[in-house]
Amino acid sequence: MSRPGAFLVPLLAAAAVSSLSLAASQAPPPAGAAPAHLSGPRAREAGRPFVHKYLPKDYGAPEQNWAVVQDNRGVMYVGNNVGVLEYDGAYWRLIRVPNKTVVRSLAKDGAGRIYVGAVGELGYLAPDGSGNMQYVSLLDQVPADNREFADVWRTLVTPEGIYFQSPQYLFRWAGGRMRVWKPTTRFYRAAVADGTLYIGEPETGLMKMVGDSLQEVAGGRQFADEPRCVVIPYDKDRILVGTRASGLFLADGRSISRFPTEIDDWLREMDLYRGADLPDGTIALATTGGGMAIIDRQGHLIEHLDASAGVGDSLYAVYSDRQGALWAGMDGGLARIETPSPLSVFDRTSGLAGGSVSHVHRHAGTLYVATSRGVYYLSTSNPVLRSGMPRQGVAAFAPVAGISTTIQCWWFLTVNDPSGPGRSRLLAATGDGLFEIDGTRAVPVRESVAGSFQPAFLLGSGTPILPSGRSCAVLLAAETGSQPRLRPRMRAIHHILIMQPDTVDGSAAPARSLPCSMNCIRSLKLPARPL
Repeated sequence: MSRPGAFLVPLLAAAAVSSLSLAASQAPPPAGAAPAHLSGPRAREAGRPFVHKYLPKDYGAPEQNWAVVQDNRGVMYVGNNVGVLEYDGAYWRLIRVPNKTVVRSLAKDGAGRIYVGAVGELGYLAPDGSGNMQYVSLLDQVPADNREFADVWRTLVTPEGIYFQSPQYLFRWAGGRMRVWKPTTRFYRAAVADGTLYIGEPETGLMKMVGDSLQEVAGGRQFADEPRCVVIPYDKDRILVGTRASGLFLADGRSISRFPTEIDDWLREMDLYRGADLPDGTIALATTGGGMAIIDRQGHLIEHLDASAGVGDSLYAVYSDRQGALWAGMDGGLARIETPSPLSVFDRTSGLAGGSVSHVHRHAGTLYVATSRGVYYLSTSNPVLRSGMPRQGVAAFAPVAGISTTIQCWWFLTVNDPSGPGRSRLLAATGDGLFEIDGTRAVPVRESVAGSFQPAFLLGSGTPILPSGRSCAVLLAAETGSQPRLRPRMRAIHHILIMQPDTVDGSAAPARSLPCSMNCIRSLKLPARPL
């Protein structure tokens, strides 16, 4: 049973501790500009977007989903193989059409009403006496001679009314009257851009509705063999036309010119199926073979989302909701994608071996992560080659050599290098002892023998309990070999090691006011030599 009300956006927090999310705070870009979250010095460090995937077992219906739309309350509706799925953020409900066929298309008008196109059926959703949405058929409003038709592949809203497009007829519902247009042979898939309906036929190519007449678009005959043109607003004077065989084009009403992109080969190979103009000015292009590509207005690839990113490869619908997330109707479920977003995620697919993330630290421009299974650094030059796509450097984590990926690691500290001013060195506290990291490799500063030395936390100069100068405190667990846990006022600390430059003689001194259960300070000489 559904619960009417506002759609509660799922909080895609990392439920499993085996992932890491990174954020950047930037203002939204103006319309048509490059997305802010994709520019700047840290853009190359972005991981994959948060993806929440809904599977057939979640919504209780078959795998294929053909359309997605959101009503004015925020409730989501999905065109599925057995009807319309309703989702309020907590509960799913199935709304069947009378002939129990596939729902191919959905659209919302200015008043918030959801219109539905199925196989041999068309209509809309309206609440019953209990407030639950039910399907209302408009088939009895269709002239008797025109009631035999197949899939309503597109349901589209324009200022002139609601269009329902099937191969046999084009219907328009307006003012309580259903008007019908017939093709010469059959209609191709229709689309709407800037309130104008576009539709194709094998004989004339791409046409548009002008008043009550379908008129050929200048240069549109070149699309006579294109059964499902993707038509998207591009700017105030032009539309973007996407094809399966020939890539993308710009049409200005007088002529059509090619729109070259970085993904032309990929588009031809992967079978372009749907497209959407996104709120941040980018364009989503969904395919039935290679997932989805997001490009900017200049044709540059911004993001590629496929099965490796948690999104399917065969996509039938793409829709941007009012919260700014992107929904993909798939052959295999449904996905809600947090893109564009200042947040991205790294997990096993990004090179992290799993386990918990204890500390994130930037040193000398490189991002390091301490986990329960080793230490990792973020590399932004990992080449990823996909057929038809430009060569990309994708951000991914790799283990730091010299530290086992089976060892718990807890903390980092950057300290001044005693061998020279302006230099710094990176230390890592691990279950195998204290290590110094130089770039992508590490060497031990003090190793653990039989679990005797397992630093859990590092403090730098300027900490109240430390003397001034170039020094570092290493806090150890209370019980040798146990899971380190820092308790209030450090009562669980076994001892504190003060690491200082080689001017220190290395002798022990009483702790006095230091909160240390063993009442000792041990000096550890930090080598002045580079690794």
